[in-house]
Amino acid sequence: MASPETQFGADEDTHSSRAVHELAAQWERRGHDSQQVELIALVRSTAIHLRSGADVVLAAHGLSREIFDILAALYRADGDTFVTQAQLAGQMFVTQAGMKKRLGRLHEMGLVTRSLDPKDARQYQLALTDDGRAVLDGVLDEFFAAEAASLGGLAEADQRQLIRLLQRLLAHKPG
Repeated sequence: MASPETQFGADEDTHSSRAVHELAAQWERRGHDSQQVELIALVRSTAIHLRSGADVVLAAHGLSREIFDILAALYRADGDTFVTQAQLAGQMFVTQAGMKKRLGRLHEMGLVTRSLDPKDARQYQLALTDDGRAVLDGVLDEFFAAEAASLGGLAEADQRQLIRLLQRLLAHKPG
């Protein structure tokens, strides 16, 4: 299924600061809070921008974002502890059925092992295979370089400030 960005014909200009400002101005002319609209649109557009460079790198290595995220989660846990399907599904905000399907593909590709948890036979313990580790090792430097490049417009102090602001925003529970 196409993402909302591609499904509705969005392009680079759709996510530009100018386009977002015009969107907010249109809502303001209709009597709505333009600052709120502009902020939310900027956050969404920024998220798309931040992912795009890294997604190009992943595609060049034959990986989708969802596959990379699973491999990376297993890579980070490698050697420390086993990860379960339920834990991965929770981390990635997908259903367990959806995660099972993804893990099945990765298992068939020889990138992930699944073994029954000796403490709970209802669960599988997951780990990267040597091939899975090699796939990730082959893309990580380029991936992180692309992410760093997407943040190139912000000095380190600005990045720290943005982290604090976004953490505050995420900590707020409307209600």
